[in-house]
Amino acid sequence: MTVARIGEMVAQSGKEDALRSFIERVIVPAIEVADGGQACQVYQNQSDPTRFMIVEVWDSLEAHQASVKNITAEEIAEIKTLLADMPPGAYFTVIN
Repeated sequence: MTVARIGEMVAQSGKEDALRSFIERVIVPAIEVADGGQACQVYQNQSDPTRFMIVEVWDSLEAHQASVKNITAEEIAEIKTLLADMPPGAYFTVIN
């Protein structure tokens, strides 16, 4: 069953450019090479540029969960220095 994962990331004040770069350099490529990854779109909030929305489409929930292995411990440590808080996310069933 195709699923979408919609997540939000909020950068620490003044670190929005660094978070955007990290998303483009690490997150998107990790999704693109992952088995079962179909698409990824990233949005930056126009009125609050510290806020990013990532919409991922996957073959299955399991494919998304397995993709986490594509992000290294060093990259996780790096993104933690950029985020204002732990990023929330949710899974949705794709209906059309």
